[in-house]
Amino acid sequence: MATNPLSVTTLGTALIRRSWNRPVEPLVKKPSAKRPVASTRPGGQTFSKNVSGKIKYIFYRKQAFCLRRAITPKALREGGFWIHSYKPLGIGAYGRTRLESLFGFAMELSSAWHRIALEPDNRLTPDARELKRKLKKLIVSVRPMREVLSDLYSNP
Repeated sequence: MATNPLSVTTLGTALIRRSWNRPVEPLVKKPSAKRPVASTRPGGQTFSKNVSGKIKYIFYRKQAFCLRRAITPKALREGGFWIHSYKPLGIGAYGRTRLESLFGFAMELSSAWHRIALEPDNRLTPDARELKRKLKKLIVSVRPMREVLSDLYSNP
């Protein structure tokens, strides 16, 4: 497995092929974290508390969203589903697996960027303008994924 040279994690589906004889490996390995803390809600529902690490880059399709500062989305496992959300932007996603949920989170962020942050202000509602302001403050740049990965691994 490749190791992450940075102190933050990337989110997305970036893959690298070490050799044609080996299976595809994830490009970035999450730093080992403490075991998730399980809690019980009234009614006996069990869920895991915040098992996501800090995220500095979010990859969706062939784009990389470079964040100004690392974020820590809230992650819960409840009722057989993983739920990832980031309250300051009001973005959330869920899936049957952790990977599905993270992919949905990346898709929601990408959708908000392309549908709201890139729109002219006169076409947005006041709430959408506020979200646009938050997105522009958080996201430094949106670049091709290959370019970002190349930068990350050429500068250890």
